[in-house]
Amino acid sequence: MRLPAKAALHDEIVRVSIQLGSELGEEGLTMRAIAARLGVSATALYQHFESKEALLLTLVSDSFAQMYQVLDAAKLKRFIEVGHYDDVQEMQLGRWIDPAETNHILIALRHIGPAVRQLAVASFLDALSQIGYEIADQEAEALATYHVSGVLSLMELGLNSDLAVSQEEISLLTLRFMRILI
Repeated sequence: MRLPAKAALHDEIVRVSIQLGSELGEEGLTMRAIAARLGVSATALYQHFESKEALLLTLVSDSFAQMYQVLDAAKLKRFIEVGHYDDVQEMQLGRWIDPAETNHILIALRHIGPAVRQLAVASFLDALSQIGYEIADQEAEALATYHVSGVLSLMELGLNSDLAVSQEEISLLTLRFMRILI
Protein backbone atom coordinates (compact mmCIF):
# COMPACT_ATOMS: atom_id res chain seq x y z
CA MET A 1 0.00 0.00 0.00
CA ARG A 2 1.35 3.42 -1.00
CA LEU A 3 1.62 5.82 1.93
CA PRO A 4 -0.77 8.76 1.62
CA ALA A 5 0.30 12.39 2.16
CA LYS A 6 0.05 13.73 5.71
CA ALA A 7 -3.39 15.39 5.27
CA ALA A 8 -4.68 12.39 3.37
CA LEU A 9 -3.36 10.04 6.06
CA HIS A 10 -5.39 11.91 8.67
CA ASP A 11 -8.55 11.35 6.61
CA GLU A 12 -7.62 7.71 5.99
CA ILE A 13 -7.12 7.12 9.72
CA VAL A 14 -10.63 8.44 10.35
CA ARG A 15 -12.15 6.37 7.52
CA VAL A 16 -10.39 3.15 8.57
CA SER A 17 -11.27 3.71 12.24
CA ILE A 18 -14.97 3.92 11.41
CA GLN A 19 -14.66 0.85 9.19
CA LEU A 20 -12.83 -1.19 11.86
CA GLY A 21 -15.30 -0.12 14.54
CA SER A 22 -18.14 -1.31 12.35
CA GLU A 23 -16.45 -4.56 11.29
CA LEU A 24 -14.72 -5.64 14.48
CA GLY A 25 -16.39 -3.68 17.26
CA GLU A 26 -14.74 -2.29 20.32
CA GLU A 27 -12.05 -4.97 20.64
CA GLY A 28 -10.95 -4.50 17.04
CA LEU A 29 -10.65 -0.74 17.14
CA THR A 30 -7.07 -0.39 18.34
CA MET A 31 -4.33 1.93 17.18
CA ARG A 32 -2.27 -1.10 16.11
CA ALA A 33 -5.15 -2.53 14.08
CA ILE A 34 -5.70 0.83 12.39
CA ALA A 35 -1.98 1.13 11.61
CA ALA A 36 -1.87 -2.42 10.26
CA ARG A 37 -4.88 -1.82 8.01
CA LEU A 38 -3.24 1.34 6.67
CA GLY A 39 0.19 -0.25 6.32
CA VAL A 40 1.86 2.34 8.55
CA SER A 41 3.48 2.24 11.96
CA ALA A 42 1.46 2.99 15.07
CA THR A 43 3.84 5.90 15.62
CA ALA A 44 2.53 7.47 12.40
CA LEU A 45 -0.99 7.48 13.90
CA TYR A 46 0.21 9.29 17.00
CA GLN A 47 1.49 12.12 14.79
CA HIS A 48 -2.16 12.80 13.97
CA PHE A 49 -3.91 11.77 17.19
CA GLU A 50 -2.24 11.86 20.58
CA SER A 51 -4.34 8.93 21.84
CA LYS A 52 -7.16 6.58 20.99
CA GLU A 53 -9.45 8.87 22.99
CA ALA A 54 -8.47 11.86 20.82
CA LEU A 55 -9.22 9.81 17.71
CA LEU A 56 -12.61 8.76 19.12
CA LEU A 57 -13.46 12.40 19.91
CA THR A 58 -12.66 13.35 16.32
CA LEU A 59 -14.84 10.54 14.99
CA VAL A 60 -17.73 11.51 17.24
CA SER A 61 -17.40 15.22 16.54
CA ASP A 62 -17.47 14.63 12.79
CA SER A 63 -20.43 12.26 13.11
CA PHE A 64 -22.58 14.63 15.15
CA ALA A 65 -21.81 17.51 12.81
CA GLN A 66 -22.88 15.36 9.83
CA MET A 67 -25.97 14.04 11.58
CA TYR A 68 -27.36 17.47 12.33
CA GLN A 69 -26.48 18.73 8.83
CA VAL A 70 -29.07 16.39 7.31
CA LEU A 71 -31.82 18.32 9.04
CA ASP A 72 -33.73 20.73 6.82
CA ALA A 73 -33.78 23.96 8.84
CA ALA A 74 -37.19 25.20 7.67
CA LYS A 75 -38.89 21.84 8.25
CA LEU A 76 -37.25 21.37 11.64
CA LYS A 77 -38.21 24.87 12.75
CA ARG A 78 -41.85 24.30 11.65
CA PHE A 79 -41.81 20.95 13.45
CA ILE A 80 -40.54 22.58 16.64
CA GLU A 81 -43.15 25.32 16.45
CA VAL A 82 -46.26 23.36 15.42
CA GLY A 83 -45.36 19.67 15.59
CA HIS A 84 -45.84 18.56 11.96
CA TYR A 85 -44.16 15.13 12.02
CA ASP A 86 -44.77 14.64 8.29
CA ASP A 87 -42.33 17.48 7.61
CA VAL A 88 -39.45 15.76 9.35
CA GLN A 89 -40.31 12.13 8.68
CA GLU A 90 -38.69 12.29 5.26
CA MET A 91 -35.36 13.53 6.60
CA GLN A 92 -32.52 11.04 6.51
CA LEU A 93 -32.42 10.32 10.23
CA GLY A 94 -32.12 6.54 10.08
CA ARG A 95 -28.33 6.81 9.90
CA TRP A 96 -28.38 7.99 13.53
CA ILE A 97 -28.67 4.39 14.64
CA ASP A 98 -27.20 2.55 11.66
CA PRO A 99 -24.36 0.46 13.13
CA ALA A 100 -22.24 0.95 10.00
CA GLU A 101 -22.46 4.70 10.53
CA THR A 102 -22.44 5.01 14.31
CA ASN A 103 -20.80 2.02 15.99
CA HIS A 104 -17.77 4.21 16.74
CA ILE A 105 -20.10 6.46 18.77
CA LEU A 106 -21.08 3.51 20.96
CA ILE A 107 -17.40 2.61 21.38
CA ALA A 108 -16.61 6.22 22.29
CA LEU A 109 -19.51 6.30 24.77
CA ARG A 110 -18.00 3.33 26.56
CA HIS A 111 -14.52 4.87 26.69
CA ILE A 112 -15.11 8.59 27.06
CA GLY A 113 -18.82 9.05 27.73
CA PRO A 114 -18.78 12.53 29.29
CA ALA A 115 -16.72 13.97 26.43
CA VAL A 116 -19.07 12.40 23.86
CA ARG A 117 -22.07 13.92 25.61
CA GLN A 118 -20.40 17.35 25.68
CA LEU A 119 -19.68 17.14 21.95
CA ALA A 120 -23.24 16.05 21.21
CA VAL A 121 -24.69 18.91 23.27
CA ALA A 122 -22.45 21.42 21.46
CA SER A 123 -23.49 20.01 18.07
CA PHE A 124 -27.17 20.17 18.98
CA LEU A 125 -26.84 23.77 20.22
CA ASP A 126 -25.09 24.65 16.98
CA ALA A 127 -27.94 23.03 14.99
CA LEU A 128 -30.53 25.06 16.93
CA SER A 129 -28.54 28.21 16.24
CA GLN A 130 -28.26 27.41 12.53
CA ILE A 131 -32.01 27.05 12.13
CA GLY A 132 -32.49 30.39 13.85
CA TYR A 133 -34.38 28.99 16.82
CA GLU A 134 -34.14 31.58 19.58
CA ILE A 135 -34.11 30.35 23.14
CA ALA A 136 -32.43 31.60 26.31
CA ASP A 137 -28.92 30.20 26.83
CA GLN A 138 -29.80 28.36 30.04
CA GLU A 139 -32.94 26.85 28.50
CA ALA A 140 -31.04 25.88 25.36
CA GLU A 141 -28.37 24.13 27.41
CA ALA A 142 -31.02 22.21 29.40
CA LEU A 143 -32.92 21.30 26.21
CA ALA A 144 -29.76 20.16 24.48
CA THR A 145 -28.69 18.08 27.48
CA TYR A 146 -32.07 16.32 27.73
CA HIS A 147 -32.31 15.80 23.97
CA VAL A 148 -28.78 14.45 23.67
CA SER A 149 -29.27 12.12 26.65
CA GLY A 150 -32.36 10.70 24.97
CA VAL A 151 -30.74 10.39 21.55
CA LEU A 152 -27.58 8.74 22.91
CA SER A 153 -29.62 6.34 25.04
CA LEU A 154 -31.75 5.37 22.04
CA MET A 155 -28.65 4.97 19.87
CA GLU A 156 -27.01 2.78 22.48
CA LEU A 157 -30.11 0.61 22.84
CA GLY A 158 -30.44 0.35 19.06
CA LEU A 159 -26.78 -0.47 18.51
CA ASN A 160 -26.86 -3.08 21.25
CA SER A 161 -30.03 -4.55 19.68
CA ASP A 162 -31.81 -4.03 23.01
CA LEU A 163 -34.63 -2.06 21.41
CA ALA A 164 -37.17 -3.84 19.23
CA VAL A 165 -38.18 -0.90 17.04
CA SER A 166 -37.16 0.14 13.54
CA GLN A 167 -34.61 2.81 12.69
CA GLU A 168 -37.40 5.06 11.44
CA GLU A 169 -39.29 4.70 14.73
CA ILE A 170 -36.17 5.59 16.73
CA SER A 171 -35.61 8.63 14.51
CA LEU A 172 -39.16 9.78 15.17
CA LEU A 173 -38.82 9.06 18.89
CA THR A 174 -35.83 11.38 19.10
CA LEU A 175 -37.75 14.11 17.29
CA ARG A 176 -40.84 13.62 19.46
CA PHE A 177 -38.61 13.81 22.51
CA MET A 178 -37.21 17.12 21.28
CA ARG A 179 -40.70 18.45 20.52
CA ILE A 180 -41.95 17.57 24.02
CA LEU A 181 -38.99 19.35 25.59
CA ILE A 182 -39.41 22.50 23.55
